[in-house]
Amino acid sequence: FAAPLVSSASRATVCILSALSDRKRFSTIFVWLCAYLISAGANESVKHICGRARPTFTLALDEDGREWIAEHLAENPGSPVKPDGTDQWLLFQPGRFIDSNFASFPSGHASSAFVLAAFLWILYPRGRWLWVTLAFGCAFARVRYRRHFPEDVLVGGAMGWTIAHLV
Repeated sequence: FAAPLVSSASRATVCILSALSDRKRFSTIFVWLCAYLISAGANESVKHICGRARPTFTLALDEDGREWIAEHLAENPGSPVKPDGTDQWLLFQPGRFIDSNFASFPSGHASSAFVLAAFLWILYPRGRWLWVTLAFGCAFARVRYRRHFPEDVLVGGAMGWTIAHLV
């Protein structure tokens, strides 16, 4: 619950600061919000179609991860997690559409970060490499803390960057 609230607050802060600091580019905030909403919608659609388990739910983990899965299965006998030692892609299976543990692919955080980086890249070209570095840092953190696989953040980032440039 807290993560979306923080993310929304961060986006709102960026919008407000951009509007206050650079009034001649105020209209671009509307375009950025459109790009963000399109990106978020596309991202959520793909997440629900693919249904990839997050790294902490996949069984292709080290011994600590396997112990966690065994505990989870003992506590949740109806869980869609299968102890077969493979990555989990639950394509269109019912009952998991609201479960964030099966919403790894693609990364929404990486997508949002790259939408913002693409707009800042265009609006403030002197800081181009800073914006991209920060977006990659966000993506790397998602992999580092085992919320996503590397391909999740690569696809999410590519989606965000592409949609931002198309909008």
